Amino acid sequence: MSRPTSETSASSGTRHAPGDARRALLDKAATTAGTSWAQRWCDELRKEGRPVVGGWPGTLREARAQVSAYLGTSLGKRKLSFTREELERAAKTAYTAAKNSWLAKVDREEDEDADDYEAEG
Repeated sequence: MSRPTSETSASSGTRHAPGDARRALLDKAATTAGTSWAQRWCDELRKEGRPVVGGWPGTLREARAQVSAYLGTSLGKRKLSFTREELERAAKTAYTAAKNSWLAKVDREEDEDADDYEAEG
């Protein structure tokens, strides 16, 4: 017997993807939201003529907002709903993806200069 591709909640008419596919979809969306968020930070700083240095400036609270906004626009047309636990896991995934993306983009020379300055101070 094959697994259904989606289940529909009788009370809300909202579709729920089956377990593994649902988790993969949410993880992919959260990772995309996080890396996009970090890219926007980097772009904004560079547009202002500022280097991308130091640790990731985002917060988990901001990650929750980023995930909610991203899911609303990218997955909203699928009419999927998510539990609080799923959204919290997605926020943590987005935060980690953003932090890793940020750290990969840090302007190494500028960051080393900042470390040198702090050591001298």
